[in-house]
Amino acid sequence: MAAVLGGAVARREFRVAFQGQAESLWVLSSIGELRGSPYLSQLDLLVVDLSSDPQSKLAFIQGFDAALDAGIVALVPPGLSDLRKTALKSGVDHCLDLPACDDALKRVVNELWARVQDGRSQPESTTEAAPSAARKLAERLARVGRHSSG
Repeated sequence: MAAVLGGAVARREFRVAFQGQAESLWVLSSIGELRGSPYLSQLDLLVVDLSSDPQSKLAFIQGFDAALDAGIVALVPPGLSDLRKTALKSGVDHCLDLPACDDALKRVVNELWARVQDGRSQPESTTEAAPSAARKLAERLARVGRHSSG
């Protein structure tokens, strides 16, 4: 999982909210830190704050989405419906208004990872794939959800 968030506080809060739930968690201040990374193919989910430099981030998402099978969540400033529409057309799977609460973000992450897992579990070959980080996280989030709702 990778998150590109503006502001040290937002990055710290995201890291605290998702620490231990993902096999690999990158919380970055700039989309440029992901460009050219040899680890992009390992991402199951990308969370991007579109409150600053949305054009550059959406251009990256368009290329990223075409190359990989990952869920993408955009955090959009409230009231910017045009940016929301552009993000969805660029390959974003889900938009959340800023400030996004932890519960809403965790719910969206769980839903997207379940969808990514379902897409990857379609029979493309006869060999069983090793559990992905996305599947592991989705299972953990599902367990946490069952424990907290009961």
